[in-house]
Amino acid sequence: MMRFLYIVVLLFSLDGLAYSQTKFQPKKWYSHVSLGYGFTNYTGLTEKRAQFAGYTPSVIHLPLGGDIFSYYEPVDQQTLFGGILHTTVDYYRAYGKWTTIEQYMPAASYLYFIEERIGKGFFFRMDLGPGILRSANNHTSSNRLGWGFLMGGGLASEINDRSFLLLVNYSFLRVQKEYQGVFLAGIGLLL
Repeated sequence: MMRFLYIVVLLFSLDGLAYSQTKFQPKKWYSHVSLGYGFTNYTGLTEKRAQFAGYTPSVIHLPLGGDIFSYYEPVDQQTLFGGILHTTVDYYRAYGKWTTIEQYMPAASYLYFIEERIGKGFFFRMDLGPGILRSANNHTSSNRLGWGFLMGGGLASEINDRSFLLLVNYSFLRVQKEYQGVFLAGIGLLL
């Protein structure tokens, strides 16, 4: 673990050395992917399903989330705007039975890099769009539509025309009278 932390600190301390002599020109488009561990919060029927699954002895619980299928265009040297699919999956398994609670949010997405340019330093992110809350188990599944948003940020380190991201975000989805909130901490890549 200490070796991993040492490598991460080294990468972020060397950030930008290869680009310090050249003028930055944004690409025509960017793509962003990420994967992280989630901490979930629910209300209503979804909360009852998650609590029941979580109280089962010997349960395997795996709350993951991430960003896939994204497309961004630069607005200026610090700003990206585009679309992204943000997903979270809260998975429970015990005694051969499973339950999942999934969130899918295709959204308009905004990334702003606070320091000098896209892909380097601290950044802020905001997404807004429709959402799907899906609950499933061995026997049934249900899909419900709603609206959601995501707010987050992190730190980007640029290496060889790519940026490695350490990020945190909070996504919120409202479906009918129920809410789902997910705090996610993870890693990503801006290509």
